[in-house]
Amino acid sequence: MIYIIILMCSLLMCKKHLLCCNNIHLLNDIHPDFTSFGISAMDKRLQHEVYRRRPYGGVAVLWRKCCWHKIQVQSEAQYGRCLSIDVDFDDKTSLLVINVYLPCFKVSAHYSGELAECLSFVKGAVCGDQDVIPLGI
Repeated sequence: MIYIIILMCSLLMCKKHLLCCNNIHLLNDIHPDFTSFGISAMDKRLQHEVYRRRPYGGVAVLWRKCCWHKIQVQSEAQYGRCLSIDVDFDDKTSLLVINVYLPCFKVSAHYSGELAECLSFVKGAVCGDQDVIPLGI
């Protein structure tokens, strides 16, 4: 339980940040004590269509700079909806934290495909007997 309390004070998960890859660095300006890593789906979308309406997608994680040596980005989804990190508390204890931005429900093949990609990412990220916390779902 103590690890979760420490984690909640030092780690923030963000989803739907609506930033393109060239603007993700702006997450580092939110607070001077935090640094970040994020991914976006906007660049892929902008390659295929003109920017219009409200953009979508993107997940990020922000952590206190004093904890930088305990955080390691494990994997990221190429479609900009999932991100996983390892948090090392000590030599014996680590925690896998997964940030997932699930698509809005629609009865369509597109929705089913996006949901399957997210679930496949989570299944691929979880391995062994490591403790896992899914966030941002």
